[in-house]
Amino acid sequence: MTSPAKRVYEFGPFRLDAASRRLLKDGQAVPLQRKTFETLLALVEQSGQVVEKDELLKRLWPDSFVEESNLMVHISTLRKALGESDGGQKYIETIPKRGYRFTAAVRESSGEEAGAALDSPGQRPRAVRKALAVAVIVAVLVATAITAVYFLRPARPQIKSLAVLPFRSLGQEERGGYLGLGLADALITRLSNLSQIVVRPTGAVTRYDGAQSPLAAGRELGVDAVLDGRLQTSGEHLRLTVQLIRTSDGAAIWAETFDEPFTSIFAVQDSISERVAEALSLRLTGADRERLTRRYTENAEAYQLYLQGRYYWNRRTPDGYRRAIEYFEQAIHRDPNDAPAYAGLADCYALLSWSNAPPVQLMPKAREAAQKALAIDDRLVEARTSLAYIKAWYEWDWPAAETAFKQAIEINPNYATTHQWYALYLCVVGRLDEAAREFKRARELDPVSLIIHLEAAFPLYYARRFDEAIEAFRQTLERDADFATAHEFLALCYEQKDRKEAALREALNAWALAGNTESVAAIEQAYARAGYDGALRKWLEKLNEAGAQGYVSPLAVARIYTSLGDNERAFEWLEKAYEARAGGLPFIAIDPRYDRLRADARFINLVRRLGLEAR
Repeated sequence: MTSPAKRVYEFGPFRLDAASRRLLKDGQAVPLQRKTFETLLALVEQSGQVVEKDELLKRLWPDSFVEESNLMVHISTLRKALGESDGGQKYIETIPKRGYRFTAAVRESSGEEAGAALDSPGQRPRAVRKALAVAVIVAVLVATAITAVYFLRPARPQIKSLAVLPFRSLGQEERGGYLGLGLADALITRLSNLSQIVVRPTGAVTRYDGAQSPLAAGRELGVDAVLDGRLQTSGEHLRLTVQLIRTSDGAAIWAETFDEPFTSIFAVQDSISERVAEALSLRLTGADRERLTRRYTENAEAYQLYLQGRYYWNRRTPDGYRRAIEYFEQAIHRDPNDAPAYAGLADCYALLSWSNAPPVQLMPKAREAAQKALAIDDRLVEARTSLAYIKAWYEWDWPAAETAFKQAIEINPNYATTHQWYALYLCVVGRLDEAAREFKRARELDPVSLIIHLEAAFPLYYARRFDEAIEAFRQTLERDADFATAHEFLALCYEQKDRKEAALREALNAWALAGNTESVAAIEQAYARAGYDGALRKWLEKLNEAGAQGYVSPLAVARIYTSLGDNERAFEWLEKAYEARAGGLPFIAIDPRYDRLRADARFINLVRRLGLEAR
């Protein structure tokens, strides 16, 4: 009896040789990866029978835990290799919820019989003539098929946008959470360097941490494909299962499992990035490939600390920024050339200085960190964008800020934050139409970002189109009713419309969401006793109490005095805000809240000292 390993199976124009592990079509080899060939062999050996999915998984990966998606990829590859995708004969039938069945008629023989049939003297000329005839027929059919496919078959939709979801941890390891988001963040950073595809930023995908339906997440994010992954760690060992899914039809484009020591994580990321680029048929230049596999550290411990920093950074809270700073600093201590860790530090210090700490304390640290990152890699778009932000909101060097923003966009036109912050710059300098276009581009790149959705209404507010701005801010609150900043800007619009009760209600909503519930109750009581002005005076009292405990922006106090019509005290606190370089101060050049001060020479002088023009 012939050993199964020596069997030859023939079906249609195909010949499958188990011994040489080759698939031939009309005598020509059809290239298949090892696992794909083994999948075909398993199906052909049981032709006409249903082969259960579990049976295939155990046969193909006997000692590993592998998800069903890996099997789906090999089945899809086989169907293409056998010509099913070109409208030819169907060889593999899917049996829903069970497995697959090979449906073509299969003729089985031993390898020796097949070889003897061709080598016998009488058969050789006949075989040659037959092969030539078949070759001519096949050539005609192929040419006809190519013509038909080219003119008649609808083109497969090109993948132009991608979301990398946080990797889901299959275990209970403490580092599973930060590692899953950190790996996604690292791949997003790498793939975002490719101009041929738009990659959703990390902030857009964090809400899908632990999502059970990658396909639904991809459709909500408005992308053509999703990279979904699962991870397991055991001591210093790491297993990643990754699949690339097309959102239009749910097809798995590529999938693979990586089972490596944690110290090999850099090579694994290189491999995933390159395989994704190949699966998406991206044409990469040498510079593209270099950026795709660029490593900023080879120190696995430093890298873990960096990932933890990014995990806390993406919480976008003051406490999260402080925790992130600790981890970024530890990463830099272990590897002083870790440019992304410096960029992370710059972002944390810059955003903390907006309202949680004096800018004069933190912005110089942000600038130093951004400059160190750029000294290591002057094309690191995150660091370049942070430096542009610092030049605008701390140094008030508007020409240098615009140059830096434009350079960052030139390096990576698909980084949403650059467009968002550049749009804020354009608002301050009064170029509102350009600002609206930049916000629109930022929203296209990150359509689920609440802060970008909110700020996209700023040009309406600064143009005094308050009814339209109110509608836009309400739309943001429909996405998240607990978004405090949206309530705050809705209050500003109502105040400009002289709807004081509605303005106070929205302002108190914002304060309550920030955790100031006791102060809110006191202000409400003051409103009941003394009206709107009484509520504002109580608010000032609460700000003074908070200032005795920690940092309160002088600009917050100046705004209330302006609303009260107390111009002298308003200018007093605006000067304090200038001395402290308070975050947001340059917006006074265009903000409707300060319209009652614009004719005052002190206001005109202040705006000029900011390097701007009062509008």
